[in-house]
Order: sequence, then C-alpha cells, then structure tokens
Amino acid sequence: MNPNVGEGNHVANLVEAQVIDWMQAMVGFPGSASGMLVSGGSMANFVGPAVARNS
Repeated sequence: MNPNVGEGNHVANLVEAQVIDWMQAMVGFPGSASGMLVSGGSMANFVGPAVARNS
C-alpha cells in the first residue's frame, strides 16, 4: 500500500490485510483468496492483466 514504510511502522501493511479480509467476507470469496491495494485506477489496470496473464 505504501512503499515508504520501510523503517519500523508496519501499520499500513496491517490495514491493507484487514481491508482485504473485509472484502473477502463481503464478496464471499474463500479464505485462501488474496489481494492487494493499489494507488489508483491506472495501476489497477496495469496489475489486473499482469496477474491474469501470470496465473
């Protein structure tokens, strides 16, 4: 979510994991599903096809 948290404060990573867990529950995906938050629509349009191609 934020590449600038490399020091010691990893709360952004924990927030991202919690949001992804909430989205899994809302949509009804299994617990094995994963995800990531990106900075906006342009990055999502870049990451989506790359994930689809690699999986």
